[in-house]
Amino acid sequence: MEPTFFPCLDRGIDLFNKERFFEAHEAWEDAWRLEKGEPAHFLHGLIQVAAGFVKLQRGEPKGTVALLSKGAAKLERFLPGRYGVDLQDLLASAARWRRDAAEMLASGRTGFDSSALPRLARVRPSPDRHSGAPACGD
Repeated sequence: MEPTFFPCLDRGIDLFNKERFFEAHEAWEDAWRLEKGEPAHFLHGLIQVAAGFVKLQRGEPKGTVALLSKGAAKLERFLPGRYGVDLQDLLASAARWRRDAAEMLASGRTGFDSSALPRLARVRPSPDRHSGAPACGD
């Protein structure tokens, strides 16, 4: 695992929880480009979920459904949580938003209740990183 994995994971979680989904996607993508195997697969799932919420914010429910479906499918193998991230709540919320976005698409609506947007929770803190670990994006 690359030394930027946890700084970028943490940065993305912070941004995601502030509903800054595009920026969260970008933070996770910084680490994803360097990773291989399981860590890359995990980050790619988070990236797709964040991108699904970007589409929702932009009024594109079709893209929301597609990206939430793809991201959730990638993350399911990491249940209940991996790398200290609670995936159960995230995946349950993604399933609800996929249904809502499909209804939005069918009815031609694009508005939604932003107070119901998901948050990412930790099941445990990220492992300690040595103080010389690069920050996300460095």
